[in-house]
Amino acid sequence: NFKVGRLTKQIKLKTFTFPEGLKQLSNYAFDSSGLEYVDIPKSCTNFGSMLFFKTNLHIAIFRGITDVNNALVKNICITTNSTCQSGIFIFGDVDNPVTRYEASNDSEYMGSIVLITNTDNIEYVNKSTNGTPILIDEVHLSKTFTTHITDNEWYVELSNNRLVFGGCIDKNIDSYDLSNVAGTNKQATSITRRIFKSASLTSISGTEYLDFIPLLAFYSCGSLSSTVDLSNSRFIGKCAFESCTHAKITGLSSKIERVGNTAFKNCYELVSAN
Repeated sequence: NFKVGRLTKQIKLKTFTFPEGLKQLSNYAFDSSGLEYVDIPKSCTNFGSMLFFKTNLHIAIFRGITDVNNALVKNICITTNSTCQSGIFIFGDVDNPVTRYEASNDSEYMGSIVLITNTDNIEYVNKSTNGTPILIDEVHLSKTFTTHITDNEWYVELSNNRLVFGGCIDKNIDSYDLSNVAGTNKQATSITRRIFKSASLTSISGTEYLDFIPLLAFYSCGSLSSTVDLSNSRFIGKCAFESCTHAKITGLSSKIERVGNTAFKNCYELVSAN
């Protein structure tokens, strides 16, 4: 039984899996480390603040957390590093499922959240600070998960053939195929926040299978001129396509449940909206 303080600033580890017995992670535990992947066991349930301050985190697993409350999520998920804001945070485990999630509208600087649970009746608690409805659609529920990291791309496979894709995508990239995630021929059904923000992307394919497009996903992709098919999308996040002035956005339909603020601002080629 032990706790971890601010120990990794001088250690340029990329992956770290703690053994059972870890009880606590203290403030700034991984500050300025090279950490990209961390797996924290069920025995660890006490956490300080700003754990991943100035890190390049891709995937973090917290197997011991079954009550995902607002204060905990803010401490764990909010960092000053924009890459970390495209990270994927997984709470719970197959034999230790999440039973409660406290949503907050302080989540703009968090990564994507996956809750491992064996029930669809998870308790949701909304903690809005200004009366704005909480978009719980931004949370992925799954009974199982498998993680993958390849170079600057990462993804998590969930139950029911779902895949959450994230990455530190080269801003000079010309095109990307979301049906060939990280060159694996696997189809993304969701992407992380800011993943293509301000990229020089001219073409994107595979969007027809996305059910969720989060905050700032394609923000200011002014060169994007291909067709963006949103025919299976249920949720379009805040600023998701803002200033995609040449993108031919099509397929908007009755499947859409929520559209975030300025999601399509300065999008001049919305082809259809039924």
